Amino acid sequence: PQFSPVTRYLDSMDRHVRFLRKEFRDLRRIHSRGAWGLQQAGEHLREEVLQARMVPAESVFQGFRKIVRDLARDEGTEIEFTAEGLNVQADRLVLQALKDPLMHLLRNAVTHGLEAPADRRGRGKELAGAILLRVRSQGNLLRITVVDDGCGVDWKAVAEYAVRHRFLSQEEAESAPPETLSRLLLLPGFSTCRMVTDLAGRGMGLSGIAETVKRLQGSVELRSTGNAGTTIEITVPIAVSTHRLLIVESAGQRFAIPAAALQSLIRVSMGQIETVEGKS
Repeated sequence: PQFSPVTRYLDSMDRHVRFLRKEFRDLRRIHSRGAWGLQQAGEHLREEVLQARMVPAESVFQGFRKIVRDLARDEGTEIEFTAEGLNVQADRLVLQALKDPLMHLLRNAVTHGLEAPADRRGRGKELAGAILLRVRSQGNLLRITVVDDGCGVDWKAVAEYAVRHRFLSQEEAESAPPETLSRLLLLPGFSTCRMVTDLAGRGMGLSGIAETVKRLQGSVELRSTGNAGTTIEITVPIAVSTHRLLIVESAGQRFAIPAAALQSLIRVSMGQIETVEGKS
């Protein structure tokens, strides 16, 4: 009997704990529903904002046909210009930012990339040069490609210029593949008037294009084969209103890295971390 007050107290505490547990489950369920509702509302709002800014590429690039036609007339050449995928939708801000760079690429292709009719005949090509503008969407990325069937880039001249202006050593230039040399063409200050003559204008302005694309968190790739033309592909996020980010923490600070800037993620165990000069 002397323990009955303790027993009643423990029973009361047990009921209280069960009550608190039930309250906690109810609160957690309410919180989960609220969080899910906010997430759905946020996603819905994001989609509405994105759709409001999404427009077909043709609404911004529709003047390119006339530009190419006028340039061909001024150069006295025939050009077959083909545009594909202009119905692809993307953020208007992205398309507007790429309008001038693409116009520059098309102008270079017409005035410098394509050979004169007599030269094309001598190389066994059709007299009319071909230029292709292709727009594609791939997931959250927009890919825009400009292709011409002109003379292509003279990689030997690029390597000589790189050595002459100390971008590369003689040994590096001799073994450098076209992929390495193409990246040099995108560097500021690489092109000069002489390079424009040697490379049919391929160096001029590419650094400005690369900088514009970089601001959009995109990339530029240039490929060229002798006498088979040049391909330039621009890859950018399809919209700038939202970005996928990787959140990392270091030394108590958090950093957000754009997903478009990531090449790979590597998991490193603590045993693989080495200390150099007192720092990990």
